[in-house]
Formats: sequence, C-alpha cells, structure tokens
Amino acid sequence: MSFLLGTNNERDIRDLKVIQKVLYHYTNVDGLKGILRSNRLWLTNISCFKDTHEFIHTVRMLSKKLSLSPMLEQELKSKLIQQNHLIFIGCFCKDADWLSLWKDYGCYNIGFSEQDLRTMVAYQVYMQPITSYSNLLSCEYDNQRQNGIISDAITQWKERGNIISGKEFCLLATLFKRSKYYREQETRLIVQLRDFSMIKTRQTDTKSIKYWELPFRSFDGILPIRSITVGPSQYSEETIRDLRAFLLAHGLEHVIIKQTSISYQELADASRQRCQS
Repeated sequence: MSFLLGTNNERDIRDLKVIQKVLYHYTNVDGLKGILRSNRLWLTNISCFKDTHEFIHTVRMLSKKLSLSPMLEQELKSKLIQQNHLIFIGCFCKDADWLSLWKDYGCYNIGFSEQDLRTMVAYQVYMQPITSYSNLLSCEYDNQRQNGIISDAITQWKERGNIISGKEFCLLATLFKRSKYYREQETRLIVQLRDFSMIKTRQTDTKSIKYWELPFRSFDGILPIRSITVGPSQYSEETIRDLRAFLLAHGLEHVIIKQTSISYQELADASRQRCQS
C-alpha cells in the first residue's frame, strides 16, 4: 500500500471555529521591535515549534483509524512531514492579560485587528507567495473531539477515492493540541508557501528558526496593530515611556499602550512555583 497525498484546497472540517475581533500575540522585546521595525508579522515554520510531537500524535491517531502497520505508519509520517517545510504558523490568544503567557512567551503582547489580519493574508494569496491557508482557526484540545474530526476527515477522503489530502491533514495536525494546554485557547494563522525562496532564518541561543514575514497592509493609513500591552515588570514606567517614544519614531502613535493588571511579584511567584514542581 502506498499513500497518495491529494492537492485539494482545505475545507472546513467539522466545527473548527473562526475567531473574531482583536487577537493578541505575546512576544519578547526583540520580537516586538522586529515586528514594528519591519512592518511584518513573523510566522514560524511548524518544524520549529516545541509541540511538534503533537503532529506525530495526530499521525498516530490517523494510523490507528486506518489500522496501519508500523511500516505503513512510518511511510505515511515521512510523506506528511515533507509538507511541513512550507507550512508556517502565527499564534494568537483571545486573552489580553494572562499570567501563564507572560511567564512563557515574553513581556509584551500585540493586539491585532482580526479582520485586518484576514485581509493581509488574502492579499498575499492574490500576490501568490501563498498556495493555501487557513485563516485564524481555534485549536482543538479535546481528544474525543480530535478523534471525531479525524473520522470525519477519513469519510471525506473515502468519498474522494481514498486519497489522503496532505494539506487537509497538516491543517488538522497544526490545530490539535494536548488537553493540558486548553486554557491557552490558542488561535492559529496557518499558511503554506509556494516555494522556499521567501523563507528566512534567525538564530536563538539554542537553535535556528525558519520564518516567513507576512507584510502589514495599511487600512485608511492605519496599520493592523490596535494595542500593545506591557507585561509584569519591575520597571513599568520606564518601559512604557521607552515604548511610547519607539512607537512615535516609527509612525505608530495611534497604537494604544496598556499595562498588565498582573504584578511583577505574581509573575515571580509563578515562575518560582514552576521551578519547584
């Protein structure tokens, strides 16, 4: 048995809900300045995410539903992983001020207009660097629902002649997360690029990260950023002052600056508890 990966565009499978209004992207100071200076949102290659194992989890669910042997499961996994190199993800959250995300992801969050994000992606499809995309869908955390969605997908594929759609499967795999992360209620923007020509690499302390820059578009002279929230800090006043000057210097004076309601002590206590657990 061999696997034919279809090239059909993704369809909405079951009830992966579209999210509306303002979405928040948590980041550190380097990420914030990079986004504001370049007027681009950095989408990360799926292979660089720390939850890559959840892609493997989704492969195993599919394999179990199809009663595949270990050899055929490995063949399927290899073919699907090949498609990952062109899949890039932007991560957002509906919660504008959540302690766990401040602790894990950085000291700022950027509030984006949901509608403007959609328009930005649609324009890139028109300009042709993107071959397909799933525009702001919520992740699924419930294992039972994940299995139901996989079953529905298999039914659709059988109706199309037992062709496993690689694009549709990769969509599901990037939206399935373990239940212990359900509080995040993460929303993901997922794109598949046409080729490798626009992929860039940045270096962190531990690894190289591949990313693609989604250009901002101006809407009536206003960029899609609505707000920037400053996270818990010992130096909040100085941070806000410096941020205001930075925004002014880059023509972003319309962006509202907010301050978290969470104290630096609460953040320090939460971080200490994690180290002790």
